[in-house]
Amino acid sequence: MPCASLLFRVQQAPKTEDGLKVLSKEDVPEKDWEKKEVWIPAPPYGAGRYNTTYCNVRDSEKDLFYLRQQREDPVLRTTATILVNSEGITKEFVFSFLLFIKYLTFPE
Repeated sequence: MPCASLLFRVQQAPKTEDGLKVLSKEDVPEKDWEKKEVWIPAPPYGAGRYNTTYCNVRDSEKDLFYLRQQREDPVLRTTATILVNSEGITKEFVFSFLLFIKYLTFPE
């Protein structure tokens, strides 16, 4: 997919005390997931923990970036109309989404 990359982390799986079984979230209470390392939150992208040396931007992507900068952003009403007419998206969902956007833009 142009203009996209996938960031992933590879880590050794945590094991039981005897080292014979790999632990999963089902084996550990949720409050201990991080402690037992069955769930490790992703570090922020800016923390420098991801190797992006093979994610060079291609010329075709640069062209897409330029075209996107020239394109005018659609108004919120147009975007909402497109969403409402999409399969599986309800008017209630769009209304809730618009209220959320309004709250982010104009917090009380």
